[in-house]
Amino acid sequence: MTSSKSRQDYIAKVRYQNDLPAPPCPPKLLKYEIEKEAPQKEFLKDSRLLSALFSKDNFRYLMNETSDGLDVNYLRIPGIIENEKSLGKLFSSYKNLAIENLHPDDRLLLVDPNKSATLNEESPVFFLRRPQYVSDGEKINLQNFTNKRKHQDMEDTNPRSQLHSVERTFDEVIDPRNKNRLQSLIHPRKKIKAVKAWHFFPDTSTFDQVFHSLKFVGSASLSKDRPLNEQLGQVSETDSTSVNASILTSLFKPIEINPHNKWISLYAVTDKLSAESFRKSFNSIKDDNIVNRHVIYDHIKDFDQMFRGHKKLFEDFAISFDDISDRAFFVPIVGRLELKKKRIVPGLVDMVNRTNYAHIRMDLRNPSTQETAIRDSRREQYDPVNYSSIQEE
Repeated sequence: MTSSKSRQDYIAKVRYQNDLPAPPCPPKLLKYEIEKEAPQKEFLKDSRLLSALFSKDNFRYLMNETSDGLDVNYLRIPGIIENEKSLGKLFSSYKNLAIENLHPDDRLLLVDPNKSATLNEESPVFFLRRPQYVSDGEKINLQNFTNKRKHQDMEDTNPRSQLHSVERTFDEVIDPRNKNRLQSLIHPRKKIKAVKAWHFFPDTSTFDQVFHSLKFVGSASLSKDRPLNEQLGQVSETDSTSVNASILTSLFKPIEINPHNKWISLYAVTDKLSAESFRKSFNSIKDDNIVNRHVIYDHIKDFDQMFRGHKKLFEDFAISFDDISDRAFFVPIVGRLELKKKRIVPGLVDMVNRTNYAHIRMDLRNPSTQETAIRDSRREQYDPVNYSSIQEE
């Protein structure tokens, strides 16, 4: 077993204790002998002045450590300010003090020996006030400017401020007093200009219902399914307006056998004339215009479903336009429903056939009093209006 000799040095800070008493009297101030014949400007440039020595030479060696010896701060000596009349003037009213009111001995301390200006043209007293530097002030102003710029940029990119700016733009467009209201709307794409503006309102009459956006995915697309096109009519991929009445009046019935076996069945009116007359009757408001009140739906096909709900109520909505009143009404969409081609397990074919209905008979009628009250209570959650009193009037 070997041992190595190591040297260890202990380093400690040197401390001094000063027990010396304070001096019994203040130090005597130096008096410079000024020749009367010498001009005042040349005397101020003399290097013998105390101010010249302090401005040209390094005076840090004169500042001793308080722990090493006697304190050189004369202001701590008792009576240095109270008993001296010339110094008392400096601390009495230094805030509103001018150079002309200073004592001649004190005015010499304000003189810069490198300048040849007179005392009357010197700047006000700065060393008696709180130290302020021009460079620090410029940095503070520059920092405030950058902070304001950053704050403005944050406000411009803030989603809430962007929403307010968009709403303000549309408010200006709706204002009839603005003649060039449509020209103020700028689209991100070039060559796209606004042609018409609508007033945007919620369709509170249908807020008691639940709406979903429906999409046929993959091979379940209506445009790709030829047997389905023969039953419902040809559907174009490019022209969405060519959808016939059979698709617009179709029914989607959800069916659930167990939590693992769920699907949606499609029912439609295969007769085109019956579907068109039923669509007109369904969209009619007055009872006198209803022509076809009874219709039969046939089972068309089954689809696998995938539902994706929205977290917020008004995250997605559908809009219907009324060109006569220049109004647009929107309804909230709860979620998105994607339909795919259903593949049935051979062992569940009989169960699926027993669960599905071959035909569904649909009759149009006016809602009962109880049904109307339930609908009105649901609509009052979004539109606080007493619908019963309106119907009585």
